[in-house]
Amino acid sequence: MIDKKDRESVKQIKAAINACIADNAQLLGKVNLDRLPKNFNYPLRDGDTEKESADFEGMYFLNAYSENRKPGVVDKNREEITDPDEIYSGAYGRADINFYAYSVSGNKGVAVSLNNIQKVKDGERLDGRVSAEDAFDDGFEFDDEDIDGDDEDDFMN
Repeated sequence: MIDKKDRESVKQIKAAINACIADNAQLLGKVNLDRLPKNFNYPLRDGDTEKESADFEGMYFLNAYSENRKPGVVDKNREEITDPDEIYSGAYGRADINFYAYSVSGNKGVAVSLNNIQKVKDGERLDGRVSAEDAFDDGFEFDDEDIDGDDEDDFMN
């Protein structure tokens, strides 16, 4: 997600997308950026109008894909992150992306290829998921005698 107030980043992203469109005019045909055809995918999306989540208010977003290979993932010190739980919706980071044009089955547009990710800091999870440690941090303590194996209440259904 990109904050709409970050005008410099938004300007750079739009310039890269528009350059991709211009560079691929033969594939895409003439594209009026002020009035895109319905079958044209412009990858910078408006969170205020296209998402029903307060998390997307005041944001743009891109859907980036890495179909044929796993993207590189590093932390703010450029050290590899191998734990998949370290990267989640809500973490702050930077993305190394490429824009590419396509024309398939009458649909045309610009798609986003995800190459690498750099996580720069933790943020509030957008999916609402909590860690197991936090989920069971209710102050309840028990010992082995509490689970004796002869009571149906000892087991989860």
